[in-house]
Amino acid sequence: MRPRRLLRTLVCLWAAAFVLCACSSPARGPEASFDSSLGHPLFWEVSDADGHTLYLFGSIHVADDSAYPLPDMVYQAYEQSATLAVEADVLAASQNAALMSELLRGFLYTDGTSIADHLPAELYQQARALLQQRGLYAPQLDAYNPVFWYMLVSEGDPATTTLTADKGIDLHFLTRAHAEGKPILEIEPIDEHYAYLSGLDEQIGVYLLNNAVQYAPMLPIATQRMYNAWKVGNALALTQDEAVSEQLDPDTRDILLRFNDQLLHQRNASMAEKAEEYLQSGQTCFYVVGVAHMLGTDGIVARLMQKGYTVVQR
Repeated sequence: MRPRRLLRTLVCLWAAAFVLCACSSPARGPEASFDSSLGHPLFWEVSDADGHTLYLFGSIHVADDSAYPLPDMVYQAYEQSATLAVEADVLAASQNAALMSELLRGFLYTDGTSIADHLPAELYQQARALLQQRGLYAPQLDAYNPVFWYMLVSEGDPATTTLTADKGIDLHFLTRAHAEGKPILEIEPIDEHYAYLSGLDEQIGVYLLNNAVQYAPMLPIATQRMYNAWKVGNALALTQDEAVSEQLDPDTRDILLRFNDQLLHQRNASMAEKAEEYLQSGQTCFYVVGVAHMLGTDGIVARLMQKGYTVVQR
C-alpha cells in the first residue's frame, strides 16, 4: 500500500469510527457545561495553581478547505506551546513500512478463513460491490476482517463529499509540527491506538459494516452534519442523548454501548491522565484529540474540572 494511501487509511479508520460512535449523553451540571454553539471549533485553556497552561482543541479527522484558516486564538495557542500532543503520530507512522505492516496485520485473519466466511453472503456481495464501484476492491482485501472493510466503506465516495483525511485537523497540526521541529507527544502508543479498533469483536465489526453498507448514501450527509457542527462548536449536535439508545432493540443497543465503551469511555480516563501529566510538566502543551473525547460527563474537560483545574472555554 502506498504511503499516502496508507496515511489516509489510518486517519479514515478513526474518522469512520467517529461518525457512527454514539457519544455519551449531553453533559449535565456546571462541571461539564458547554456553550452549545460558539461560531468556532471547541477550544479550552486549562491552568493549575502553579500557573501552568494546557490548551485543549477538539479535532475532527476529516475536513475540507472551509475549515481553514482556524481562529487566530487557536494558532496563537499552538505557537505559544512548547509541545504538540496528539492521539498518535500517524504521519510518522505512515512513513514506517515495517510498522504499517504490523498495524495492518491486526486486521488480518490468520486462521485460513476470509471475510466471506464471516459475513452473510448478501452483505459480503453488497460490500464488495460498493468497493468495486469506488475502485477500492482487490482480492487481497478478503483476508481482512469486517472492521477494516467497514473503514473502507465508510470512507465514502470522493464524488459525493469534499471532506478528506488529508485536510483533517490532526494532520494539519502534525504536518506543521514536523516541519517546524516542534516536539510531538503521542497520547497513546501507535500500536495501542489502532489495537482499539483491530481488537473490536466480530459481532461489532459485522454490525458496523452492515450499517455502513445499508446506509452508504446517508453517511456523507451524516459526516457533513457533524463537520458543520464541529466548525461552529455546537456541542449539543456533537453529542447524542442516551435516550436514543433506549429506542433500539436490545442486541443493537448492546453492540453500540460496547463499541462506545471501547472507543470512547475506556480511553477518556487515560487521555485525561495524560493531559494532567502534560499540564504539570510545566511546559505549555497544545493538546489535540477528537472532539468526542472532550465532551460528556466523563470527557477530558469534565475530568480535569472535577480534579480542580481551571478550565475556560474560549
